[in-house]
Amino acid sequence: MIFRYPGAKNKVLHVLGPLLDRLVAGRGAFADVFVGGGGVLLHVAKNHPKLALRANDLDPDIAAFWRVVSGNEASELCGRLHIRPTLDKFYELREQKAANRLDRAFQAIFFNRCCFSGMLHGSPIGGQAQTSAFKVFSRYNADRLVDEIKAAHKLLAGRTTVTCLDAADVVEKHPTTATYLDPPYFQKGDFLYPQRMTLSDHLRLATVLRGAENWLLTYDRSPVIAGLYSWATCRVLSARYSTAGAKTGWSRNEELVITPPILGGS
Repeated sequence: MIFRYPGAKNKVLHVLGPLLDRLVAGRGAFADVFVGGGGVLLHVAKNHPKLALRANDLDPDIAAFWRVVSGNEASELCGRLHIRPTLDKFYELREQKAANRLDRAFQAIFFNRCCFSGMLHGSPIGGQAQTSAFKVFSRYNADRLVDEIKAAHKLLAGRTTVTCLDAADVVEKHPTTATYLDPPYFQKGDFLYPQRMTLSDHLRLATVLRGAENWLLTYDRSPVIAGLYSWATCRVLSARYSTAGAKTGWSRNEELVITPPILGGS
């Protein structure tokens, strides 16, 4: 797993996997429009090697990372990862403005691995005093990251288009593409992600999906979201996530898995 990402779906792919297989069956393309840490994208890429892929994220740093990994700069990114993070380096990079997408990609993975709970714009692991058992470098393993990025590049190269657009716009442009969506949590998304969605954004996404053909959507369980998708098929998925930085901080949350009426009821 390249990224440490709040709400990453790696731990529930055993449940989502069969639904994703069904989603892409007979299709020529797959889109992950909130790609984030890329767990679902890479899962589909590995299991369906002939699919054309579209990765989208409104966060320009995340979008830049997947452009680099799927493109011809992946080896350059790997070459920059062989450092040992320090607090000085952390704050030095905080002050630097990325000059290009390679800089953005490097900063994305650096801060994801060095920030509390993987939140790119958060505080360093261990805080400024670095007195806890976990330090700024505790989640950073350059050799492992290089291996995972090379493996991801092998899966994505030559068949992946990466965009940095609003998710509803992507769905509107590609209404027949097999599409997976994992929006920011309705209840806690403003805390976890810098790219926030207002109630109007959630409503617009639901409206656009009503006119789309083939999609799979995961959300945190909320009466508001259940109401927005009362016309669709909703299942409850139990998942374990943590933003506490320790195994003792894991909690069990319920999410909604939502599909169009025909796909869900067939």
